[in-house]
Amino acid sequence: MKFKIFAVMAFVAIIFWVAPIGVSAQTREELIEGAKKEGRVVWYGSLSLEDLRKLANAFEKKYPFIKVETFRASGEKVANKIMTEVRAGRYLFDVVATGAFEIWPLQKRGMLGKYISPESKAYGSKFKAADGSWNDLYDNYYVIGWNTNMVSPIEAPKDWNDMLAEKWKGKIALLSTRKITNGTWRCSTTWERKKGRRL
Repeated sequence: MKFKIFAVMAFVAIIFWVAPIGVSAQTREELIEGAKKEGRVVWYGSLSLEDLRKLANAFEKKYPFIKVETFRASGEKVANKIMTEVRAGRYLFDVVATGAFEIWPLQKRGMLGKYISPESKAYGSKFKAADGSWNDLYDNYYVIGWNTNMVSPIEAPKDWNDMLAEKWKGKIALLSTRKITNGTWRCSTTWERKKGRRL
C-alpha cells in the first residue's frame, strides 16, 4: 500500500512559565538568584522522555547550580496533576511544557506567570504571548494522507476544505478519540470554526 502525505497545518505545543496567581514577572537575574537559593527547578512535561531529559541536561550544563527535576506524562495527565496540586494550594512545579489544549484551563484561571526571555525575540508573534505567559517550544504538524491504490491523484484532497466533501464522510481516520477531539479543536482555532467542527 502506498501513501501520500502533505503538511497543511501546524499546532503549537507551548512551554508555560507557571506561577501562583499574583506573582509578578521577574528579570532573568532575579530568577537565577532565586533558583540558586532553591537549588532546583521542577519541570512537568508531555514531551518524549528522551527530549525532556536532553533539554534538562542542557539546562543543567548551562546552570550547574540548579538541579532539574522532571515529571513526564501525557498532556492530559500533566494538566490533571497541576489542577489537583493547585486545588490543594500546593505549587510543586515551576515550568510546564505541554499542548495548548491541555493547559488552557490554567491560562483561563490566570495561573500562568509572566516572563519574557531574551530568546523570545527570535519567535514570530503567533509563537509566543505578548505578555510573556507562554512561548513556543516545538510544533506538531497535522497532515492529510491517502491510499494511492484507492484514491487517484485527481480525487485526492488538496487541502482541509476538500476533506469536507460528502465523499469523505465516514472515511476519515485519526489515531484515537482523544486525538479526534484535540485535532478538531486545534483545527477550529486556526481554521474557520464552523468548518473545523464539520470535519
